Amino acid sequence: MGLVLSIMVKIVLDPTLLEVKNIAALLPDSMIGIVCVYAGLSVLCALTLVPSMPLVFAAALSFPHAPLNAMMLACVGVLCSSVSIYWFTARLGLSTSFQARPKFQALRAPLERYGAPLLALWALCPFTPTDIGCYVAASAGMQRRKYLLATVTGESLLCAGIIFSTNAVI
Repeated sequence: MGLVLSIMVKIVLDPTLLEVKNIAALLPDSMIGIVCVYAGLSVLCALTLVPSMPLVFAAALSFPHAPLNAMMLACVGVLCSSVSIYWFTARLGLSTSFQARPKFQALRAPLERYGAPLLALWALCPFTPTDIGCYVAASAGMQRRKYLLATVTGESLLCAGIIFSTNAVI
């Protein structure tokens, strides 16, 4: 929180930091740096329930002639965000706070009945908030292996569709 506030103050004091050349100077030149930044942004999106599809479009637009690089970025982001959701749900005791809510019970019942295949379909659908499905599945006690396989499979297929269709258009 302190880091975010200090960045905001710095931007207010020096608005030229938001110029394109200054932002480009902050981006890493190596692929490892790009992967780290992308993974961090994916985790931040997952924990704040902000959709990560703009990151997938950004990856597709950043690598228009290398869609496999964009797919690799997207898969790393999906894996990092899924692991962080699973970990934070368990560590922060979110499952106990979720269970008191009626909407949680309505979402949990189908996930308990159909399990990982339903979570994979949920992740594959572009208009459903995958992070919420992940939080519900993790707090419902879905096995970590099944959870990760379902989220990575569904999200990877969705990301592949977005990346390759974006590359076909540009």
